[in-house]
Amino acid sequence: MIRKSIFLILILLGVFLLYLILDFTSYPKSLDVAFQKAGNNQSELKKVIRHYSHREADSLKLKAAIFLIENMDVHYSYQSNQWEKFQVELDRLFKKEHEESKLKQGFDSISKKYDLSDVIYLSDLNTIKAKFLIRNIDYAFEKWKTPYANHLTFNEFCEYILPYRAGNEPLENWQELFNKQYIPQVFFQAPKDVKNSVSSENICKALRVLKEGCLYFPPQSVPDFNVHMLLTAKAATCRQYCSKISLAARCIGVPVVLDYTPQWANRSMGHEWNSLITKNGKPLNFGIQDTCELGKHIELIPDRIPPKVYRRTFAKQKNSLAMIHGLEEIPPTLLSPCIKDVTKEYYQTANVPVKFNFNPPANHRFAYLAVFNNHDWIPVCWAKTANCKAVFKDLHRSILCVPGYYFNMNFIPSAYPIIIDSLGKVSEIIPDLNKKQTIVLNRKYQTNLLNEYCKGMVGGKFQVSKDSNFAHFVDLYTIKEKPEASYQIVNLKQPKSYKYFRYIAPRRSICNVAEIELYESNSDSKLAGKITGGCLTKFDLGDTEKYQLSKVPFYIRRTANENINYQILASPPLNASKILKFPLLKQTDENLTLNKTNQSELNRKKLNNIKKNHPAFPDSCSVNVFDGDVLTYYAWSHKEYVWAGMEFNSPKQIKKIIYLPRNDDNCIRNGELYELFYWNNKWVSLGQQTGSSKTYKLTYKNVPTHALFLLRNLTKGTEERIFTYENGKQVWW
Repeated sequence: MIRKSIFLILILLGVFLLYLILDFTSYPKSLDVAFQKAGNNQSELKKVIRHYSHREADSLKLKAAIFLIENMDVHYSYQSNQWEKFQVELDRLFKKEHEESKLKQGFDSISKKYDLSDVIYLSDLNTIKAKFLIRNIDYAFEKWKTPYANHLTFNEFCEYILPYRAGNEPLENWQELFNKQYIPQVFFQAPKDVKNSVSSENICKALRVLKEGCLYFPPQSVPDFNVHMLLTAKAATCRQYCSKISLAARCIGVPVVLDYTPQWANRSMGHEWNSLITKNGKPLNFGIQDTCELGKHIELIPDRIPPKVYRRTFAKQKNSLAMIHGLEEIPPTLLSPCIKDVTKEYYQTANVPVKFNFNPPANHRFAYLAVFNNHDWIPVCWAKTANCKAVFKDLHRSILCVPGYYFNMNFIPSAYPIIIDSLGKVSEIIPDLNKKQTIVLNRKYQTNLLNEYCKGMVGGKFQVSKDSNFAHFVDLYTIKEKPEASYQIVNLKQPKSYKYFRYIAPRRSICNVAEIELYESNSDSKLAGKITGGCLTKFDLGDTEKYQLSKVPFYIRRTANENINYQILASPPLNASKILKFPLLKQTDENLTLNKTNQSELNRKKLNNIKKNHPAFPDSCSVNVFDGDVLTYYAWSHKEYVWAGMEFNSPKQIKKIIYLPRNDDNCIRNGELYELFYWNNKWVSLGQQTGSSKTYKLTYKNVPTHALFLLRNLTKGTEERIFTYENGKQVWW
């Protein structure tokens, strides 16, 4: 009897071992390719399928595992000894430094030490382990049960909650790390309702908070941070911060996606941000350090218009260009198979039909629309071509783009530029070489942000007085219309002389003046004197609106001690502790400050005829208005009145005022060389001119009408923007 029992046990054991060897699990046919690509690692993937194949209750988890493995071949981790050492040093930097300038300088310094040529990427199919994948799937399903995610369909869950990575970061147990080091503070910061619960919206508001740190683009391209670095980073790109937010949201079960535009339509670069997917499916976009409401991130800065919005997905999109292009070369901006066009979820869109001027090269099947990045045309969407025609779908409105092909790693313009207006109407820009015009140019580059600065000067007044408190004043000139973001010349008929001058900004504006120059009759020398300035709060005004701004102004003067350089003084004198001292800008070769036109501080001063020892004053210092430096400006926030002025050594008769709104040094400058181009399948030169302080404008005659233009500064700077010329003004695109 005992022998018989032993015999039966041996038979059962043998059957079990045979079952293990032969593996009778039925694997989906859709995974055959993934298993083949996985090579020796396919056993780890099969363990996951077997784990969820035995119980009916795990049927959805099995579907989730299949979803992940089917799409795993396009997801990667990196390996790099140099990058790992790089991150160790960055971690020390982030723990040590708190100031933005020191963080950026430290990042730059560390970057110079490492050559990241050893970075290699390995497919998740070849490296992922069953234990890791099972733990992630189980965790995600627990979060699907929460009130934040239980409304999601299975397909939505697979994209918004299930993915085990955000970018190309190394595979780690990120949920444990996030739950320990980050999620508690998210809930602590998130506003709570009357029931002491936290909504998805308020979680996202807490996720976007960055107590210490800044946005920063390193001098060399770097891989994604590892999970630890995502949590500690104080200087990182939009992409890194977005990855952190995405993983944190999944940790909680909040459906947050990563959306992006490959290139803005009206400025350089592209951008990435996060969006909360609401129960009605509407994405509420937000970004790190936002101060606006959810859903207003893109509109937060007025010079950002995305021609297309794409969503990064875990699943390969079957109809994406990357999945259907075959052997045809395609642009790097559209190379990922894991992007989904969601422009219609954000904006009213337009379809754009195009007839090309010639056939595509090498019998290519696809064509593109490109937008201008200040230097080149960058493809942002695609369409199939047939008989030299194509229809591009769902473009954002109020943009300008150029149709073309992509061949030999270059975008080839192959039709006239197209404007899509705010109503979705499409029109071509075909230069009329027979009908000519005269155009007057103020700038070579413009953003809507500058327009806001200029609008803020409407209502501002230039005044003079015989007494320092301006108890009795005379209005010399009032700014009645929005000025251009360029030097404005005001000629006056002023019969009397006055000792005191000021510009007083419109009430509740922040002033935003870059430069003011004052001249007497028949004189090319700027008037000089003691620089004054100040501001009034609502408290200062009290109940009366007739307050004469008699608050004691401050004066700024040079000191005898060149190491101290400048002092702000008041009359009567302030306490010694209130005297402010400003250092010189550093002028070492190792620390050349770059301004917005990519010119070194030394070179900028030379070109702008600024003294080498010109100091760095804060924005709230009115000396910036008279310092000859167009990139400094005077501004006060949250004040009722702000003014900047000058006390002359004797009464002066002002005959001319030249003023400049807060600026980016892309206006026409005296003595700098410019060249104008128009577009006719390529940039065609219309000649060179030198800027003059007599007008601060360039005038070009015999210019084609209905053309697209580009103005370059050959003396300095890199920022350039395309424009049309309509009703006597530059219209920027």
